[in-house]
Amino acid sequence: MKIAVIGGGNLGSALAKALVKKYDVVVTRRNPEKIDFLRELGCEITSDNAKAVQDSDIALLTVKKDHVKEVLSEIPKDKITVSFVAGLTFKELEMVLKKPVKAMTMLSAEFGKGFSIYYSKLVDEDNDLVERVLSCFGDVFRGEEKDVDNLTAFASSLAFIPKIYEAFVYSGLRLGYDSEIAKRIALQVFEGGVELLKSYEPHEIVEKIVTPAGTTIEGLCKLMERGVEFGIIDAIQACAKRFESL
Repeated sequence: MKIAVIGGGNLGSALAKALVKKYDVVVTRRNPEKIDFLRELGCEITSDNAKAVQDSDIALLTVKKDHVKEVLSEIPKDKITVSFVAGLTFKELEMVLKKPVKAMTMLSAEFGKGFSIYYSKLVDEDNDLVERVLSCFGDVFRGEEKDVDNLTAFASSLAFIPKIYEAFVYSGLRLGYDSEIAKRIALQVFEGGVELLKSYEPHEIVEKIVTPAGTTIEGLCKLMERGVEFGIIDAIQACAKRFESL
């Protein structure tokens, strides 16, 4: 199977890196020399959107919304086309394409650690093809259009993780560790936390770590005092609200 990724920006490049491990991939960009690194991974690179889609079994649209109208006017309309363009409605896609799919995923899809949601009106056979492609990025869920839109907020929240990680690193530095050790400890805290969450509920993990009048409860009280949980909830809601205005 050959897949066309229309738009070799940050998301398009991440998706191409995941896909090329299993399929033939062609990636388009106005200035293809900017994504020569994808050629080294085995991707075909071109600036010809029409030919890329024509020669492929399915197309992934990862351009910015401002460029969608121009790009859609260039590509064949009869191919299954999966749009990851934030703010572009399914109705708008339907007006131009014969087999549109609206989807969203996360930048971590590059490593097969994303979560993808898609909405379509395709027949089962075509949906199976869509899911085969999206499964390269991690978990896949078929939902309604509103589910795709809501995932945009969660996909944006991935940018919060590096900031939280930095806070852990700074804490390590304050405790006297050098930079490299602080980074290793912080990363292990994240990786260990994820593994624990695969086996236990959050409250169970807390109960296993907290001791009466111990160090952990002091830290948790400070987090509650600062309102960290509500801050994260508010930040994700802000992402969702901004999406509604696009």
